[in-house]
Amino acid sequence: MLVTCPGCEEKVKVKDSAAGTKIRCPECGGTIKVPAAKNETSVASKPAKKPRPVDDDEESPPVKKSRKPADDEGDEKPKKKSRKADPDDEEDTEEKPKKKSNTGMILGIVGGGLLLVLLLCVGVPIGGWFLFMRSDDLPKNGIPIVKNDRPPEKKDKGGPAPVEITFGMSGVKVERHGAQIDVALDFNASNPRDDEVLGVYAHFPGDPAEPKLIKLANAKELRDQPKGRWTSARIMPSIPAQSDTTLEVVAYVATDRTKLPGGGRMVAKVANLPIPPRTDIPVTPASVNLSNVVAKQNAADNLLQDTMVVWMGEVGRTPYINNRAGRDHYIRAWTIVLAGGGIRGGQVYGASDQNGIDVRDDPVSEGDLFATIYTALGIDPRVRHYVGTRPIWATPEGSRPIRALLG
Repeated sequence: MLVTCPGCEEKVKVKDSAAGTKIRCPECGGTIKVPAAKNETSVASKPAKKPRPVDDDEESPPVKKSRKPADDEGDEKPKKKSRKADPDDEEDTEEKPKKKSNTGMILGIVGGGLLLVLLLCVGVPIGGWFLFMRSDDLPKNGIPIVKNDRPPEKKDKGGPAPVEITFGMSGVKVERHGAQIDVALDFNASNPRDDEVLGVYAHFPGDPAEPKLIKLANAKELRDQPKGRWTSARIMPSIPAQSDTTLEVVAYVATDRTKLPGGGRMVAKVANLPIPPRTDIPVTPASVNLSNVVAKQNAADNLLQDTMVVWMGEVGRTPYINNRAGRDHYIRAWTIVLAGGGIRGGQVYGASDQNGIDVRDDPVSEGDLFATIYTALGIDPRVRHYVGTRPIWATPEGSRPIRALLG
C-alpha cells in the first residue's frame, strides 16, 4: 500500500497490516494516517499503477489529480495546530524536556548524597564526643576536678578485680624545734600496687597550698616494710603558717610522683594535731631584764660608768601585724633604750599615743638623739671634721641634747 506524506508529498509504501494506524514519514518525520482497509481498495487501485508506468501519458493526469488533493492536504498541513493536538506529536515534543528534567533530578540526587556524606563525616565525631564525654570531667562550681591518672585496669575474663592499697596511720606525734617541726607516725600498709607511689604530707591551715613532705615510699619499700614508724626531717612552715596551732597529716597515692600531692588519691588522714608553742623566744619585755643583765655584767668593775649601751634599730616597726604574720618598717614612732655612760636611768622620756602610731609627748629627732649621746660621752655635738676641704658636722644644724636624760 502506498500513502502520501502530507508534509513532504513523498510516497511511502506501507504494509497492509498498518491500515487504520499512523506511521512516521522517513523523510520529514511527519505523521501519516494510513487509511482503513475499505478505502485502501478503492484508493489503492488507482494509485497502485501510478509509479510503475512512467511512460504512459494517460496515467499521468490521474497522478496530477491525486497530487492536487495532496497539495490541498499540504495546504492544510502547515496548520501545525492539528499536529500539536495529536497525542503522538505531544509525546514527541515532550521527550526532550523529560530528558532535561531527568538530568536535573540525577544531579540533585548526587548533590544531596554528597551533602549527606559530608554531614555524617563532620556530625558523627562531634556527636559522639558529646555523647560519650564523661560528665565528671567538667568543672563544677568553677573548680576544676583533678582526675586520677591511673591507667585503665586490665581485667582478665573471670579473674578477680585488682585490690586497692590499704594504708593506716596512728600514734602521730608533733614536736617543735624552734621554728622547725618534726612529725612522727606509725603506719600499716597492705596490698601496695607496683604502678603507684605513696606520699605522706603535713598540711598547715595557714598555708594549705604548700603541704610539706613527711615520707615518700614505692610499692617495693612498702612490701619490704609493711609496718613501722616514720619520722620526718625538720619541717619549716612558711611565714603564713608560723602562727598555726594545729596541722593535719594526709597520705596520697598516685601513679606519677610529680602528681603528688594534689593529683593523687587520698587514702588516709589524721586532722587537728596540736603544734607545741615556741619556747625559744623570750616573752618578758627586754626593757625589764636589761638593767639586771647589764648590772650583773658590770657591777664588779663599774664599767657601766664609762660605757654607754645604745639599744636601737635603724627604723621602727608597725604597731600592727601584716598579712605575712610580721611587721613592716615604720618611721613615725619607735622606742630606743639608753643606759650607762652618763645617762640618768630609771626614767622614760616621751610617749606615743594609745595605739603606738604617732608620738604624743616630747618628740625626739635623730639629731637630738645623737647630740645627747655625744654630750654624755664628752664630745661636742657641733664638732666638725673635714673630708678634703668639705666640713662635716657631727649633728645636723639645730640639734640639741636632751638635758633631762643626762646625769
